[in-house]
Amino acid sequence: MKKEWVIIFNVLIMIAMLTFVVLYSNYEYKETTKRQIEHFENTTITMERVTENYLEGEQHICDVWARYINSKKMTMDEAISFIRVSHVRTYVSAHIVYLDTLSGLSTRAGRFKSDDYNVSYERLDLLNDVSWIYDIGESINISRLYKSGKRRAVYSILQFHITL
Repeated sequence: MKKEWVIIFNVLIMIAMLTFVVLYSNYEYKETTKRQIEHFENTTITMERVTENYLEGEQHICDVWARYINSKKMTMDEAISFIRVSHVRTYVSAHIVYLDTLSGLSTRAGRFKSDDYNVSYERLDLLNDVSWIYDIGESINISRLYKSGKRRAVYSILQFHITL
């Protein structure tokens, strides 16, 4: 009889320990998940601020170029030459585009002709809505070109509007 009580008591102790382990591990799992979510949220908020600051800087550069070009009443060729000379990164290009024809000039030559600086957005639904132009200083528009294939000259353009 005494042996049975010892066995029952040991079983109860093991059940209590297992229950404690399960409850504690669930609690720790929930706390870890909560910390990971908080960390992710903090990271995304920080990245959002970094991106916003970067884009504001880029917009500022464009605003400075536009003010200078407008103050000197430059032609399209003069403006693109000014921007080309003021670029510090050779792998980045800027385009000046006529809104009525959706064609213009680039600061970098085309891939296939080293003397061709012409660009055209006619086939793209990119600049059809230009109402954002009047939001200068309040918003930023970004267009990003992504190559879709390794050897094919197929590109995808991503465009979005950020209000500051």
